Amino acid sequence: MHESTSTEAREISLKFIYQCDTEKLYYFSDTHFSSFISFQAPTQAAKKMAKIISEGVLSKLDEIDRILNKFSKRWTVERMPATDRATLRVAVFELISLRTPTKVIINEAIELAKKFGTENSAKFVNGILDAVARTYRN
Repeated sequence: MHESTSTEAREISLKFIYQCDTEKLYYFSDTHFSSFISFQAPTQAAKKMAKIISEGVLSKLDEIDRILNKFSKRWTVERMPATDRATLRVAVFELISLRTPTKVIINEAIELAKKFGTENSAKFVNGILDAVARTYRN
């Protein structure tokens, strides 16, 4: 898949997971996703990948959150800033479920954290994902 397509798909997934979190919708709904995606205007390839990631995150949410709680030293998932939580959920799903290279997943998550998070988000996301990757990818 083309790099910009993957980047676009991750950003869409982050936004969708963030919206689901704020709406307390913790399961995947085609109707909800279709409504959300209609405001994004993605390429077909990015839409397809965003759906795979978003559906995967929501179907494995309990497992992903357990992993995040295990590797986050000072923050429970519930206390994390919502954008960081969404970024981490997308990245952890990819780390445990897809064959995307580890470095790509972490670098893209850091960029999303810089774009949508606080000034400390990129460092926070990098630290957690490095620890997760050492356990789940080695």
